[in-house]
Amino acid sequence: MSDHSYSKLFLNKDFLKDKEKFSLVYKMLKSKEKLFLSDEENYLLAKGTKGYPTWVWTKDNLSNEKLKEVLNLLKENYLTEDENKFTCKKEVYEYFKNNLDTYDYFEMGFLLCEKLNDIEKANGFLDHVKYSDKTLVAKYWQDNSKEMDYQEELTYEEALEEVSKWLDDDTYFVWRNNEGRAVSLGCYGTDNGLAKLSHVYTPPKERCKGYCRSLVYEVTKLLLEEGLTPVLYTDLHYEASNHTYKKVGYEDRGYLVNFKVRGN
Repeated sequence: MSDHSYSKLFLNKDFLKDKEKFSLVYKMLKSKEKLFLSDEENYLLAKGTKGYPTWVWTKDNLSNEKLKEVLNLLKENYLTEDENKFTCKKEVYEYFKNNLDTYDYFEMGFLLCEKLNDIEKANGFLDHVKYSDKTLVAKYWQDNSKEMDYQEELTYEEALEEVSKWLDDDTYFVWRNNEGRAVSLGCYGTDNGLAKLSHVYTPPKERCKGYCRSLVYEVTKLLLEEGLTPVLYTDLHYEASNHTYKKVGYEDRGYLVNFKVRGN
């Protein structure tokens, strides 16, 4: 079993059935720090950049013998930090939680859009993030980190540093109201024909005005026109955002779970 054994697995019919849901695995291939382990048929453990979750793909109804094999690989190769983050299917987590010191369990919904619905658009227009938006958008992004239980809280300086990188990236967008003020934001990344929407946030005082819905609609339209398949992950139990995405045309395709494991 080597770090290169994953290549054949990507042609496996069981993995292909789940490839949209596990689309972030393709992004990890670009990381210099990547660590992929697989038996080329039943499972794949994929780690990209340090600090981000290890994704564990398994075929459905995996035997306890194979689950034990996955668990041993995880313990030997991926429990390297005080806080170790993982993403997998619910049934795999149920096995892991009986054998590991798990905490911070979170259910992550997966949605995919093949066709847009007709929506009523908000006032304003889609635009790229600009230098004049920098401090405002950084405040939005810091506030977003405070609202999300599964995301580490950022300082304003950390948020400002991250937003500074968005200015030269044409995959980052804002929705501007009629006064030109940024009132919602979002971006996307592409891998293997899939486009994952992320960083979607609207400040509380601008919610329920259709800004987020309009932004997601217009960005998704761009992606579909480019022949990409738009996907996104969301808090499975956050009804407001899920309702917005489904109104645009995204369909629920199941969920995965995130959790942390304390190191040995």
